[in-house]
Amino acid sequence: MSSDWRAARDIALFRLEHEKSPAVRAEAVDALCDLAAEVAQDLRAEFAPAVVRLLADAQAEVRCGGLSLAALILPAEEAEPLLIRHLAEPEARMRVEATGRLADLARPSSRGAFAQALQDQSPAVRFEAARGMAGLKHSAGLEVLVEALEDPELRFRAVSAIAELGDPAALPALRKVFGRWFLPVFDRTQVAAALVKLGDPAGAAHLFKRAARRWGEDRAMAIELLGEVRPAGARARLE
Repeated sequence: MSSDWRAARDIALFRLEHEKSPAVRAEAVDALCDLAAEVAQDLRAEFAPAVVRLLADAQAEVRCGGLSLAALILPAEEAEPLLIRHLAEPEARMRVEATGRLADLARPSSRGAFAQALQDQSPAVRFEAARGMAGLKHSAGLEVLVEALEDPELRFRAVSAIAELGDPAALPALRKVFGRWFLPVFDRTQVAAALVKLGDPAGAAHLFKRAARRWGEDRAMAIELLGEVRPAGARARLE
């Protein structure tokens, strides 16, 4: 990435300071996070002053961007306590952002924070906390993840978390979803892989079938998942 990223960063910060439109300011925050994600790891510390600025902003969406930026640029041992502090925010979207970013860190020391967040009044916070618990191989949030299978907006991420958790207790719920007539194609393929990963080979036939469809929109996904969950015969099919 060229050195122009510093100029782009400064422009985004200028827009945050001087623009009044919430949408424009939100775009500036997104630009900052995108820039931080693209620069080399050893340069990300140069965004640290922006984190302080964003977290002190009056606009909740900008403060959420501050949490996102912090999780991106700070070492995990520094980002974790910062995110945990924001689990007590009065603004639900801030708690969702903090819990989600904490889940992405997947640090065992966050288990207590996730346990507390599982009691949050916001379903979105509880979902992120359940996802965090799943990343730590703890089933405390399994019921929340199973409930999320009914939400089209959350289903894909819920299946991924359930597969990562690996608790066979989720199999009946996954089988129920897998058997639906009008399930989106990508969701069905994701569920098929989760079934295999949790010890039910019933999903393997679906993965093989989708991987063999030359023009299937989820073919690449099915091939990738075959390599990940490795049902019997996957290697020969992939070769």
